[in-house]
Amino acid sequence: MKSIRGWEIFLVFSFLTFHGFAQKEKVLIVPLKAVVDTTKMGYAALPMWPYTQRMTNNYDTSRHFRGIPASLKEMMIMEVDFQPAQGIYECYVRFAGSMPVAMLMEGLAKYNADTLQLSRRPVRHTVYLITGIDSSGKKLLGIDANNNLDFSDDKVMAYDSVFLKKDFKTILSLSPTYTVQYQYVVNGKVYDKNYNVKLAPSSSVTYADPGRERMKLVCFANEAQQGSFKKGSSQFFFTAFSRSVVRYDSAGTTVAFTEKDASSKVISNKQYVIGDTVWLNQDGYIISGISTLGDSLKLSFARKGGFVYGIDSGKIAYNIVAADLNWNKFDLQKYRGKYVLIDFWGTWCGPCVASIPDLVAISKEYKNDVQVVSIAFDQPKNMETLKEMIKSKEMNWIHVFQDFNDASKAQIVNKFKVHNFPTQILVDPNGVIILRIIGSGKGDDVRKVLAKQLGR
Repeated sequence: MKSIRGWEIFLVFSFLTFHGFAQKEKVLIVPLKAVVDTTKMGYAALPMWPYTQRMTNNYDTSRHFRGIPASLKEMMIMEVDFQPAQGIYECYVRFAGSMPVAMLMEGLAKYNADTLQLSRRPVRHTVYLITGIDSSGKKLLGIDANNNLDFSDDKVMAYDSVFLKKDFKTILSLSPTYTVQYQYVVNGKVYDKNYNVKLAPSSSVTYADPGRERMKLVCFANEAQQGSFKKGSSQFFFTAFSRSVVRYDSAGTTVAFTEKDASSKVISNKQYVIGDTVWLNQDGYIISGISTLGDSLKLSFARKGGFVYGIDSGKIAYNIVAADLNWNKFDLQKYRGKYVLIDFWGTWCGPCVASIPDLVAISKEYKNDVQVVSIAFDQPKNMETLKEMIKSKEMNWIHVFQDFNDASKAQIVNKFKVHNFPTQILVDPNGVIILRIIGSGKGDDVRKVLAKQLGR
C-alpha cells in the first residue's frame, strides 16, 4: 500500500479547509500576528514595581545587574513581570517548602493558574528597567530588552528638564518603542517571545516619597494581534487586545472588527468580546476563542436559527471560568443540564445584602435543580467580612471574588456589563439566559420563571 507523504496530506487539508469555508465552514481559524503602535485603541500600562528583596517574588540573590551607567547619582531597578503566576511558583520551589502551600494556591488562584501550566525550572518571564538621575541632572531611562541582566548593550535614553516639562501626551508620543525578549510558559512548555513596549520618563501618578517621584516612569504595551481574510467582495480585519497584555483569554480580550468593501471603504467598525457574534457578509459567526499567546482567533459558524452568545435573555450566557473562594475551579459550562442563578453583589451594597434571604430560600427550595453562584464585586480589605457574612447567613453555594479596586481584574463583571447591584442572571440547562433582573426583592420573579420551566 502506498504511503501518503506529508506534503500531500497538507494539500488535501488545505483544499478541504478552503472549500469548506466557502460552504460556510463550521469553524474558521484566523491566524494573528503582532502589530506595533496601538495608539488608536489607547495604551495599556504594564504593572511594574521596584526590584527589592522585600517587594517581589522574583528576588534572587544570584541575580546581578551589569552595565549600570557610572554617571548615575540616584537610580532604581524596576521590573515588569509578563507571567506573575510563574514567579510565584518559582518562589515556592526556590524556598523548598518553607513557603506555605496555602500562600502558593492563593497566589495562583489570583491569576487563574495551576502548577501543571507552569514550569518548575526558572524562566525569563521578567524584564528589568533602570531609571535614575545623572550628575548633570538629566533623567536616564533604559530597559534590558535582550534580557541578559546587562544594560550596557541596550539603549539608555537621557531626558533633560525641558523635555520633562512637556505635557504627558507629548512625552508619550516622543518616547521610543522597545522590543523586549522574555519567556512564557503554556501547559508546561516554555516559549521564547518578543513584545513591543513604550517607555516614558513620566506618568500621571504622583508618589508621596520624593525619591520614588523622581524615579517614576511608565511602561505601556504597544502592540496587538491582527489578522485578516477575504470573503466574497469584503476584506475582514480582526485586531485583538488583552487586558492581561500578553495572555489572551475569553474574559480579558477585546476584538476590534473592521469590514471593508472592494474599494477599501469601511463598511463596519466595531469592538467585541469573546462570545459575541460578527457578521461575515450574510453569515453569523461567533468569536468563540483565542489562543493563549494570541496567535489565532477561532470563529464558529452560527447556523440559521442558532443561538447567539450574550448577556441578555434569549442568548447563551458567556462562559465563566474562575477560582472560587476555596480555590476550586468553577466552570459555568460544566453545569449544563442544571439551572444556574448568577448573583452579582457586594458586602457594601445594602440591597444586595437584603436579597440574601431570598437567595437562601431559592437555594434550599430548588436544591436539586438550581445551582446558585455569587460573584462578589468587593474590595480585598473586605475579604474577612465577606467570608463571615457567607457563613453567618448560610450562603451555602459557590462564591467567586472580583476586585472592586482594579477594573482589569473584574473580568466577569465587565464581560456581563453589570453596572447595578444586585444583578441576577438565571441560566437554563442549555446555557441560555432566561431572566436578567436588577434590584432586591426579585425572588418571586425567579420563582415564577423556575415554576414555569419545571412545570410546578
